[in-house]
Order: sequence, then C-alpha cells, then structure tokens
Amino acid sequence: MNNFQKKRLSRKLSSLAQWFSRHVVFLIQIVVFVIIFYFLFGLFVVIFEWLFKMSMSLSDFILLITAALVFIYTYETNKMKHEITIQNDIEQAPIMVLYIRKVSDLGLNIVALQKLRDERYPISHLVGEGIVPSDYILRLRNVGKGVAFNVRIVSKNFEVDKYEERFFTPMKDEHAIKIYKKSLDDTGGLMKNRDLKELDNAILSIYCESLSGKEYYFDYKIVSVEDKKVEFTGKEEI
Repeated sequence: MNNFQKKRLSRKLSSLAQWFSRHVVFLIQIVVFVIIFYFLFGLFVVIFEWLFKMSMSLSDFILLITAALVFIYTYETNKMKHEITIQNDIEQAPIMVLYIRKVSDLGLNIVALQKLRDERYPISHLVGEGIVPSDYILRLRNVGKGVAFNVRIVSKNFEVDKYEERFFTPMKDEHAIKIYKKSLDDTGGLMKNRDLKELDNAILSIYCESLSGKEYYFDYKIVSVEDKKVEFTGKEEI
C-alpha cells in the first residue's frame, strides 16, 4: 500500500469515526433526556395535584402538556408566518424616487423633446415678460422590487396637474410630472411657476399602491431646483 492509499484510508477511517461519534453522542442525549423527562413528569404530576387539589394520572398529564405544546407551536407558527409575510411585503414593496433633471441632459431626440415641451412637463419660469418652460423637469422612478400602481403626489403649496405615467414597473424608465403652484385664494385654481426658487424647500409626498393593495408614501424635500438637489425625508406604509 503506497502513501496515497494510506492517506485515503486514514481519511475514510477518520470520517467514519467522526460520524459514529456524533451519532453515539446524539443517542446518549436522547436516552438521558427520556429518563429525565420520565422522572420530571412524575414530579410535575405531584405538584399539579398539590396545587389544584385534584388527582391526575401520568397519561392525563402528558396529554395536557402535549396540548399546551401544540398550542404554543401553533401560535409560534402563525407568528412566524405573519413575520415572513411582512418581510416579503417589505422586499417586494415599490420605492418611488423623485429626481430633478435637466431636459437638455436627457438625450432625447428632437421629436420627443418637442413633445415633452408641448405637453408643458418642464417647470415653468418667467423670462422677460413671458412664462416659458425652463430646462428643469421633475421625474419619478420606481427603484423597488415591486410594481407601483396609482401613483399620485400631494403637496401643501403645489399640485401635480399631469402624470406622464402612473404605473411604474420596478427599475425601469423615469416618467415626468407637470407641477403647478396652488392659487393663494380659495378658488382652488392653479398658477404657473414664475421662479424656479418657488419650489425650493417644497415637500412632495408620493403615494402609491403595491400589488397586494397596500399603500405607501415617500416624502421628498426639493432643496434646490437649479442644483437638482432633492432630499428624502421619510417613508411610511399606510
């Protein structure tokens, strides 16, 4: 027998010894547990009879303990199932993100660019004596793992008048929104933005629904339109 065969046989014997050792220890543990369990059950029966002043056989006590264990097992199983469901909902939840983009940086062709401006998606501002679309636009994207339905935006001083899309598949394209300033009077009318800085520090809450029907909202603060800076301020499940 050469050295390689000796080493191979040695490894096999060592592996067999480890397997035998583990199983022997396991069997010994079971035997010890059964013995201790048997005597403890007798003690529990005596304590039970002393506390509740009623006689109970060992078999009845075993049935009582078994019923209690089944109840505990059922409760823990349902609790774990609920936690798994919550975890799955979290993992599959949509995550809506607000971006400020420059229209000139989107890489759109002339037709798409003209359509975007014709539909007034860029944020308006005052230039000279007229209010015209600026080079800035607000866009939304779903960066979560679940689809987002019925997307809408709520804000105290602004209102989104039009959505390029209200259904967002996970990790796909951004879609533009058209935003106006709410009228200061009680008419409920909308006004075009005259200055990009009017949107600075505005809070926009993005609401959406998941496939399971749960509603989420994400709060964003527009720090600066011209700097394209947006700050995420919170996420909640409704």
